[in-house]
Amino acid sequence: MDTKETAALEILIRSFFSLDTSRTRKIFRILLLFFLIFTLSGWNSHQAEAVEPDPSQVKAAFVYNFIKFVFWPRESMPPDAPDITLCVLGNDPLGNALESLSGKAASGKALSVKRIASRDEASICQVLYICRSESRQVKEILKDLPRGVLTIGDMKNFAAFGGMINFVIKDRKVSFEINPDAAATGEMQISSKLLRLAKLVRNSR
Repeated sequence: MDTKETAALEILIRSFFSLDTSRTRKIFRILLLFFLIFTLSGWNSHQAEAVEPDPSQVKAAFVYNFIKFVFWPRESMPPDAPDITLCVLGNDPLGNALESLSGKAASGKALSVKRIASRDEASICQVLYICRSESRQVKEILKDLPRGVLTIGDMKNFAAFGGMINFVIKDRKVSFEINPDAAATGEMQISSKLLRLAKLVRNSR
């Protein structure tokens, strides 16, 4: 996607989060149709049939908007903190999509994207994106993380294991789960607008 297409996608995602649930989904589908028409303009029909929205860009846009709808404890995010650090742990299947968020404004602060090698570096993070490559050790990664770290994953059972937000694919569309128990444990507050759009998952026993 070029810059204009990415900007259009971000507008769609913002629309998805800003309206009530039933109305949002209806409008989102309409906007997505217009987005596809926009991105495919000038292509021949054979090419158009082969093109679909890039899931990596969609997920990155969701991550950006997740950050706008969560609230950190004061000690983890002082009002005068200049930026929000988004850390990426593992082999990132999204390529450069998350890096494209670096420098963008969210909640009055600039986003800074960093790659870390282990959970021991998580103390510098306000957001921790845990890649699917870490699925075998995700329980250990999530265990005893510092409070005030928003955890986002993209793997089976991530939310049930104690992750806060998890991407899932439903009917070939990107959706997400939220674990309110994990958010409460990490002293994170998640907007009710975001909760209404998610499938809620509780900690596994």
